[in-house]
Amino acid sequence: AKMSDQDVIDHLVKVKGIGRWTAEMFLMFTLGRKDVYSLGDLGLTNGIKKLYQIENPTKEQILKITDKWSPYRSFGSLVLWRCLDTPLVEKVNIRKYKDNDLPQIINLWQGVLFKVFNNDPNINDDTVEDIPTTYGKNFLVAEVDNKIIGTVGFILEKNNARLKRMYVDIKFQGSGIAQKLYEQIEKLIKRSGIHKIILSTYPPMTRAISFYRKNGFKEFKKD
Repeated sequence: AKMSDQDVIDHLVKVKGIGRWTAEMFLMFTLGRKDVYSLGDLGLTNGIKKLYQIENPTKEQILKITDKWSPYRSFGSLVLWRCLDTPLVEKVNIRKYKDNDLPQIINLWQGVLFKVFNNDPNINDDTVEDIPTTYGKNFLVAEVDNKIIGTVGFILEKNNARLKRMYVDIKFQGSGIAQKLYEQIEKLIKRSGIHKIILSTYPPMTRAISFYRKNGFKEFKKD
């Protein structure tokens, strides 16, 4: 019969040099158990502090939060560890494009493409459009501390708005920047009287595809 998580822990901690934390990590990463949260893991506690803005969370506070994740607390733990590698963006400025933004924007676009396509030196976006001519006032940038970390724009095509140039700096992906940009550009599109948004993307851009799906986009193939 399969041993319960607690039985595995009780069995392992009898071995000299193995504590509860080690046993919990064994459950999660070796046995693939899905409902594990380690109260003794400092990284997880720091993740709780960061995501929930609690300076010194008590055991009771942590349990109240993580018990809601059961029976998938292991996945919640992975998210907490991941968030420690993602900058917490408290003040992001979403604004319209300015002429002197172009050098930063080009660096951003090329950096994202270079990373997504596994540092392939042949991948280089040399076809940088004239942003004011192409988009008019329909191009937004996201900036933090005067650094541009995201972009998005749209062009009108008959009864559609084509979303273009949705890019977020690799270091800031997962911090909500793309959602903020999308929500703002969607407002601009609706003000234009358009209610259908379309876009094209590359298959390797899996995170972007997942993002679009979450926001209600459906895939279709070109004729």
